[in-house]
Amino acid sequence: MRRALLLSLTLVACGRRGTSGAPAPAASSAPAASVTPFDPKPALVGADLRREPLVPVAMSVSTDVRARRAATRALAQIGDATVVERLGKALSDEDPEVVAWAGYGLGVPCDADPDLPRDVRTKLVAALSARALSLEGQKLDGATLDPFVGIAFGLGRCGGIEASRALMRWLETGSVARAEAAAFALGAIAQHDRGLEDDVASALVGAARGGKRPALDAALFAFGRGDWSGRPPTPGLAEVARLRIAAGPSPLRPLAIRALGRAAGAKVEDLRGLVSDAATPTVDVIEGLRALHRLGESGDAAIAAFATRAAPIDPASTAALLKPHFGPLRVALELLSDRAADKNPTVQSSLRAFLPAGLPPIPAGTAAPLARRLATVRCLAASALHAGHPGDPEVVRCAAHDASLPAPLRAELDRLRDRARLATLDRGEITGDKRDLLAKLANDGPPSQRELALELFAHHPETEEAPDVLERALGAKALGVVAAAAQAIADRPGLAGKPTPKKDVEDGPKEPKEPKDAKSKDAGVDASPEPPPPSKADPRVLVALDGALSRPFEEADAEVALSLAGAVGALRHAPGRGFLTRLCGDRSPALRRAARNASMALDGQKAAPTCAAVGATTTASPLLDGKLEKHTVELVTEVGTLTLALDPKFAPVAATRIAELAGGGFYDGTVVHRVVPGFVVQLGDPGGDGYGGAHSALRCETAPVPFAKGGIGIALAGRDTGSSQFFVMLGRAPHLEGSYAWIGEASGPWELVAEGDVVLTARVK
Repeated sequence: MRRALLLSLTLVACGRRGTSGAPAPAASSAPAASVTPFDPKPALVGADLRREPLVPVAMSVSTDVRARRAATRALAQIGDATVVERLGKALSDEDPEVVAWAGYGLGVPCDADPDLPRDVRTKLVAALSARALSLEGQKLDGATLDPFVGIAFGLGRCGGIEASRALMRWLETGSVARAEAAAFALGAIAQHDRGLEDDVASALVGAARGGKRPALDAALFAFGRGDWSGRPPTPGLAEVARLRIAAGPSPLRPLAIRALGRAAGAKVEDLRGLVSDAATPTVDVIEGLRALHRLGESGDAAIAAFATRAAPIDPASTAALLKPHFGPLRVALELLSDRAADKNPTVQSSLRAFLPAGLPPIPAGTAAPLARRLATVRCLAASALHAGHPGDPEVVRCAAHDASLPAPLRAELDRLRDRARLATLDRGEITGDKRDLLAKLANDGPPSQRELALELFAHHPETEEAPDVLERALGAKALGVVAAAAQAIADRPGLAGKPTPKKDVEDGPKEPKEPKDAKSKDAGVDASPEPPPPSKADPRVLVALDGALSRPFEEADAEVALSLAGAVGALRHAPGRGFLTRLCGDRSPALRRAARNASMALDGQKAAPTCAAVGATTTASPLLDGKLEKHTVELVTEVGTLTLALDPKFAPVAATRIAELAGGGFYDGTVVHRVVPGFVVQLGDPGGDGYGGAHSALRCETAPVPFAKGGIGIALAGRDTGSSQFFVMLGRAPHLEGSYAWIGEASGPWELVAEGDVVLTARVK
């Protein structure tokens, strides 16, 4: 069946060239006059329910190009093996937007299923490459999406040498947009394959240098993705990166900065001026700091100088923490923390600048945003200077505060202190009294603190087993704590009880390692060895695990279910089979895959069980029954008003859902739980720890569109697990494109936002 399907795909993709040499001109793709109004709903319903038969074949072959576009988009968003044949036919369509959706959709199975067989990937790459060749020289007007962008996504996700060769040719031919799409796709291949072939890498450097064609900043993207340490240095990379940095600020200049940090021959002088210049955009400063850190001790000295200049030593420099500069400062302190154990005098002196003598408490009347930022930088410095000493007075007092501050703010500052104590524990051996402190922090306190403590148990083998801690955490009310405990078991099964002697077994079953050759990804499951027997788990942990497995979960609790499945597999806990069976039929492919992997470990099987959605709902989202309109949401926060311009163009259900939640007060009082300076701001969890959502899950309405600065996307724990959490981009992130639903553009002072800031109210205009 698979062979016949792939043969059909290849013939369809190539066959249109057989008689005329090229598909019909794109001009014929103008919307045809239609007797009946165009109705996209059948396609939207099919995509939402993930059921290919619900997308009418009549739409795919309609003379109305709007119908073909809607059908192909729906098939692409379904994104599994059931749609490959129809997408293969759509790939030969004369409309460029239909081709874009088809090319993108054919890459989704490669992206979503690491076990997709190599022969399938090879056939998909051949079909995509052939269609790209047939489009050369054609006019591609009248489409929202560029077909080469969609095809590039498919090639990048399916990967392999042939895809790399096809994309390399695009760097030298066609439009700048086509070359940029190829460069981003090669970045995806570099991530999967730990680098690129020498001639492909050289071609990227040449494209970035320019000459007959404009210099292509996107060509440096691949050098910041994946682990290139096993490859020889790419000649000319440092030189070209310097040239692109010197060309001045642009949305893609951070790619050049990142590449320079990894290039042979990079120097501190290349970056010191960039990070110290007040006119440098924030995201460029952050990338510059990270690049300096890769250059070793001399780079860290430049970071230390940067941090020292911004230390809050007086009212003016303290107030400056409320400016965009706080993000780069936080990054600088985190980078210096990595080197604190080396006792470098320059680094230690810089960190010391953030800890005034006696560490006076944060004074009465300090506004919450300033208090949390001041405590954050103090605690980062204290935890780095006193690694392995959580009881040091400077660690204990790093978030000290006046007793008259509001109670919620005092509690938040105490949490920052305890996070600092955990950070100091993480930088040393955790035994004796330190192990007791870690257990205390894991057993009591707010969920976010307990979750971090449980992560440390998983990452520090010297803590030995911790059945008492796991028992309590698995029974916690907060689902995030349950998830963290389950993930700790999945990562280190020996925590659940006395490990089986090492001569008999290693510490729990391991996931099969991904083959180095991306063409051999189908080797993943079947080639894996039989999992070893489990550790001898404490009965208390097993009882607590059973209790956690029996709790009612909503679709939005996907991350909890994923972690619990991992724990069942790691302990080979047979009573968890019923839980895995339920997950095996879940609508989310991420949950089905977790169930399959855990079932393999449970049964010691070499062949994976079949997991397919069963009992799925037959009712599509009710949001599709209404008018899908643009909405503007204003988030009134402690640091200003932030705006979300929500657009249902590519993700109608997700965009409308976020607007509906905002209008209903769901986001009022929520905390920004994740900020990665220069990358993203993430919020939307009512619990504030990143594990919560709004009951039901959203299907992934992904599209091959850019995630530029200000882009809004739906946060995920795996495919089809989105809910109420969303992120806002602080810079361009090509690696997210096509893998997350784009729902609009954000504006306002997003670079001022820090973790812990509160959304006071959300209103829909």
